[in-house]
Amino acid sequence: MKVLAINGSPRRHWNTETILEHALAGAAQLPDARTQSVRLYPMNYSGCIGCYACKQRGKPSALCRLEDPLLPLLEIAQEADVLLIGTPVYFFTESAGTRAFIERLLYPWSAFRAGGYGTRRPKAMTAGLLYTLAGTEESVSAHGHKHFKDSTEQFFSLHFSHHELLLAYESLHTTSYDKLELDSFDPEARQKARAERFVKDCKRAEALGTALALRAKAAQSPM
Repeated sequence: MKVLAINGSPRRHWNTETILEHALAGAAQLPDARTQSVRLYPMNYSGCIGCYACKQRGKPSALCRLEDPLLPLLEIAQEADVLLIGTPVYFFTESAGTRAFIERLLYPWSAFRAGGYGTRRPKAMTAGLLYTLAGTEESVSAHGHKHFKDSTEQFFSLHFSHHELLLAYESLHTTSYDKLELDSFDPEARQKARAERFVKDCKRAEALGTALALRAKAAQSPM
């Protein structure tokens, strides 16, 4: 069973990478799990360019036809049984690199048929979306900023047999708040959240990875 983790954060060894590693470790608890983790940000690629090569009548493609450094990763993602995507939330959406990856992965799968939307997903797979964000659960809801997860979930619901979302709130920006203009955030509260809430979020991520791998494994088992 192939488990692929996509790290959409430009920062090393911080919130997103840490929580994604826990999800991957959870999936790796299954004896036959083969895990792979890929960082997006060293790569030079674009999002969907609207060329419609994947939508050619009579020969639609489930794989983006734009040839750049992302293409080999998209081919690997096509074969995954479990896909884990981790991203920080910037301006109330995924990081630019993550969003570009999602566009390039899901748009070729999307079939715009006369009877409604369909999918050309190559195989059944489960997916986990792991978001780290600075806002609190209350502030995100109060300011109407939850649209970032609602829109993404809509398309993941179309293409994945099962997917789950994990939101890790109150993330720690830095260990040196005194050096940055981030005065609207309480450094002590952030450190406390890192020590308490984030630890729980990492445990949730590990459980999520295990659960998604078990679902994928069950789907592979003959009836």
